[in-house]
Amino acid sequence: MPTIVQKSDGRAVFESIICIEYVDELARSIAADSGVVEGTTWLMPDDLVQRAHARSWSERVNRTLCSPYYTILVRSEPAERRAGYNLLIKGLERFSAQLDKTAADGPYFFGASPSIVDFTLVPWAFRYYVFETCRGPEYAIPRDSPALAGYWRWYDAIMVLPAVAKTLPDKTVSAASRRSQQCARVHRMPDCFVRSAI
Repeated sequence: MPTIVQKSDGRAVFESIICIEYVDELARSIAADSGVVEGTTWLMPDDLVQRAHARSWSERVNRTLCSPYYTILVRSEPAERRAGYNLLIKGLERFSAQLDKTAADGPYFFGASPSIVDFTLVPWAFRYYVFETCRGPEYAIPRDSPALAGYWRWYDAIMVLPAVAKTLPDKTVSAASRRSQQCARVHRMPDCFVRSAI
């Protein structure tokens, strides 16, 4: 679970979306204190309605595009894995359709600058290649689907952002090595708990 611990007092903030929002609010506070606000790009929109949409879509992304990840990788029944994959694809199609509406000024969810919605999805979208490696080619996210064109435009743009690219692990390891390393990291624990290092 992502966690941020404040050095000053040891208090912690946890959960991915909450951590992203906390970082944005902390940056805004530091910028306001130092007077460096002009021209700064924030993760949460300034407009209150857009901010509400950002929160709503971040939760939707988490629920429909992040949660199915472990269903696909961990479930032992092929039907359950396939159902998780189908839910993920439907979620990606909805995300793509929404990008067509909101990303008129650029490739990101709200256009020219990435937001909390984009950064909620980045770590999961990057790891979707693991499906094909661990479950087979029928679990690949299709590049040729017109319904996913918006998603792939988004993906290609966000993954090369310097702030994102420098945090991503190397995918160039051989397929056999990658499969053994990544698939071995998902362990089914007693009582249906899952531990993963992926």
